[in-house]
Amino acid sequence: GYLYSWGKKDEKLILDQLKREHLDVDYEINFFDLKSAYNRMKGHAPSYGFMKSLRVEGFEFEGEIHNALDDSYNLVKLFLKYREHWMNYA
Repeated sequence: GYLYSWGKKDEKLILDQLKREHLDVDYEINFFDLKSAYNRMKGHAPSYGFMKSLRVEGFEFEGEIHNALDDSYNLVKLFLKYREHWMNYA
């Protein structure tokens, strides 16, 4: 399966957290950087950040910024809008 995140930094944070908690993952984690894919899909250079991308797509951020659950909830909005297109920009 895939673990979707906004930016490459999340991959390192997640792997570091697994190591700190001594959690062994007995399967391969495939990270998918939605930020890079989104910016390639839209042709943005320099790349748009998460908040700007939400606004451009007509969404408002709901909840507390940098709260993992709220960030995830809001990321799903973008993910679902383009769910048929992500893998074209992997």
